[in-house]
Amino acid sequence: MIDEILINVGLRRHRVALVAAGRLVELYVTQRGTRHPERFILGRVTNVQGDLDAAFIDIGEARQGLLSARDAAVQRGTPIDKAVVEGQSIIVQVRREAEDEKGAKLSARPRLAGRGLVLLPLGREIELSRHIDDPDRRRQLQSLALSLRDRFTCGLILRSAAGDMDDAALAREAEELYGRWQAISLDAKTARSPALLHPGDDPVAVVLREHARADSPRISVDDAEVAAERSVAMHAGPQPLFLEHDLEGQIEAAMAPRVPLPSGGRIIIEHTQALTAIDVDSGQHDGRGDPARLARETNEQAAREIAHQLRLREIGGRVVVDFIPMQGKGAVAGLLDRFQGWLDDD
Repeated sequence: MIDEILINVGLRRHRVALVAAGRLVELYVTQRGTRHPERFILGRVTNVQGDLDAAFIDIGEARQGLLSARDAAVQRGTPIDKAVVEGQSIIVQVRREAEDEKGAKLSARPRLAGRGLVLLPLGREIELSRHIDDPDRRRQLQSLALSLRDRFTCGLILRSAAGDMDDAALAREAEELYGRWQAISLDAKTARSPALLHPGDDPVAVVLREHARADSPRISVDDAEVAAERSVAMHAGPQPLFLEHDLEGQIEAAMAPRVPLPSGGRIIIEHTQALTAIDVDSGQHDGRGDPARLARETNEQAAREIAHQLRLREIGGRVVVDFIPMQGKGAVAGLLDRFQGWLDDD
């Protein structure tokens, strides 16, 4: 459970740290003046690749973005050459930033997220978070969602926070998101592609929105202007905010490939183009003690730490973990069950 959100405002960048029990859990860094994730762009289709079932889109940035068929059409299963044509202008949303030699991953299925709901302007589906488990509240929200869908002709996803929000607040949020989409659509009619239509929400706003709830964590910022703008507490400690909370060392450690474990072992994280490989090493062993116990103990610590590191370093895609060999199927199964639980928690 996140209990603190710390915001460091610098001359060139903002840093937002999510902290649980004094430990860094997530870190967001944004450069001032840069565009934000989930931004909307009027792009131009430059190349339709049937063999890739995807199209390349000029979005006015250094590299062209990639639009796959599954993200190009409202109707699932539509091949890319039926969804777009070369030279076409199309509203796309950046889902993943360009990285290395890969361009940004794009979607023509827009999503506008609020605290309690996500608006799907081109959809009709309705989804409720599985974390809303009260049957009566689920029925109320289902009825509200149907009403909002008819009103705005949009699909909706009700997030877990919707369970604690009143219907009027959810309706206002849907109206605000729909108005934003209307403005984006209107601008697209007169813009010349490629053109930025909406910059997206900055990470500070996103984090504060995601954690705005009755049991919200403590929020501190080291800039008076941002504190007033976001209505959060101004840091007044004798030391810089991140230094006072011992975060600078944790941030530096998060960049290192080797992470020490309490037992004396370590995990080694290595990235390749195809996957992320994580090796569990028991460290120096003098031959004394029980090797089987050491393997279990090191693997247990490693599994918990790997779950934490995957979240902290934003590691996705294919991940291969090489645990220390253990004897007994029960020991292996138990470790994997606990590992899955820690992954779910993170």
